[in-house]
Amino acid sequence: MERPKIRYGAIGGLIGGLVFAGIMVVNGTLANMGMLTLPLIGSLVGHPSAWVGFGVHMLNSAVIGVGYVLIFGRIAKGMVDGLHFGMLYGAIWWFVGPLTLMPLLTGGKVAAQWTFPSMLGMFPSFIGHIVYGAILGLTVGAFRDASLPVAEEVAEPDEKQMRSDASPTDAIAPAPLPVSPPSSERRRASPLFIRRRPAPGTEESGGDAQ
Repeated sequence: MERPKIRYGAIGGLIGGLVFAGIMVVNGTLANMGMLTLPLIGSLVGHPSAWVGFGVHMLNSAVIGVGYVLIFGRIAKGMVDGLHFGMLYGAIWWFVGPLTLMPLLTGGKVAAQWTFPSMLGMFPSFIGHIVYGAILGLTVGAFRDASLPVAEEVAEPDEKQMRSDASPTDAIAPAPLPVSPPSSERRRASPLFIRRRPAPGTEESGGDAQ
């Protein structure tokens, strides 16, 4: 099975990353719910700015999207498979990213993030990664379905056309109706005792009169 093109994953990752960035912006205006923020992502490159964080986030989203094609490209066959594998891929990256890489890059403790209270506090981030993965998988699946050749439909022959094209010899000729014999033949075939007797005086003499 041919793997989807790399650019499909990059495009799907950018679309999913854009939606994920919107979730982070909205969540940043609310109370602290354990969600990643754009300034925090920007601090990874030494610039705790929302715009720098947005650029880093979109770059990471495109790279992670390419990784999805390399890992699940031969397995996911379309949009339905893409939705399932994309959500799984997003969930995996929640464990790899916020729970593992972020503490390592920011000087935190990984073991502290892998506790149940910490995971529960970062549940909104988990939802964001699931949404990102779903959009990524659906986008790659849609590109894959659009690139597949369309099978030509074979038109079924019309029943009326089949009847009109049929040869006269193909039809079974009806049995001929019985024809009654002529009246003269019917008389000849009649029994002797029901034949009409000649009128008196017209009989031919069969012998000499006594």
